[in-house]
Amino acid sequence: MVVNEDRGQSGVNDGLQLTNLLMRSDELDVKYFGNWVTLDQGMGLVRNGRYSALVFIPYDFTDLVGQGRPYINVYVDGSDPVVGYTCSSAILTIASSFGSKGGVRIEPDFLFNTNVGHASSSVQLNQLRFITPGQIGILLSSALTGLSAVNLVAERERGSFEQLLVSPISGSELLLGKILYHVVCIGFYDIASMLCVIVFLLDVRIMGNLALVLLLLILYALASVGFGIFISVTAKTQIAATQTTVYFIAVQVWLSGIVYPITAMPLILRPLAYCLPLTYLGDGLRALMIRGSDFAAVQNDFIAIILFVVIAYILAVKSFSKTID
Repeated sequence: MVVNEDRGQSGVNDGLQLTNLLMRSDELDVKYFGNWVTLDQGMGLVRNGRYSALVFIPYDFTDLVGQGRPYINVYVDGSDPVVGYTCSSAILTIASSFGSKGGVRIEPDFLFNTNVGHASSSVQLNQLRFITPGQIGILLSSALTGLSAVNLVAERERGSFEQLLVSPISGSELLLGKILYHVVCIGFYDIASMLCVIVFLLDVRIMGNLALVLLLLILYALASVGFGIFISVTAKTQIAATQTTVYFIAVQVWLSGIVYPITAMPLILRPLAYCLPLTYLGDGLRALMIRGSDFAAVQNDFIAIILFVVIAYILAVKSFSKTID
């Protein structure tokens, strides 16, 4: 996003010319706000994950260009190192070639995720903090989806499946009990142990609300177990259930944006990325853990994961009813 407060001089506005160069860049998707947004408001939009970078052009920019000492302020979201480096590099290249007197002076300020106290063009972003939210999701999905996926299949192979069918509860209640069992007895332990490891051993601080982080992880655990139970109901053998789980997790790892940004993927794959629960967990955890965002910034991630929980449960119940029939 570009905020341009340049007042111009004698009908010339170098701030607009610089903005046009930024908008023509193939590496940047620029939203121009003119002077309708203040610097603090722009910083808030970056903090809430609405935009990856803010270019702030001061009110006397045209005057400074004439004097041969122009500068702009650039603030980059460092919570995603790939996007952060790409944005800063593209902006630096365009700014350095602007005008005829040596370009525009710029020192990108990387927000939220730097290894050094003062940001500069050689700043190093913390890769560990970026990959940690995604790794939490992968471990949770591997443990919960993997274990729950072989649950009913194993009972069917042992011959105890018929006892479930004659139990005095409905199929939906039976599956709900199995989902809650895996989440409470396994999921809670996994979540607590992983957060302790990343905070106390890896020294990755949680900048946002810890309660929101826990709630998001619990919802994701419910979704993971729900899909695992769905796989368990539909699979014929434990080997088939395990293979399906591996494929499910692999697709999430490579297409959810936790390895590289979704915007860097081929256009044909991007819709699929937004159909994966890990996409929303990674986005929500990065916002809460790294940027310190509030609930308003992650409410869409919460809604998406809740929808996945409901969809997984409905699919599991419908498939279980067909199995009984």
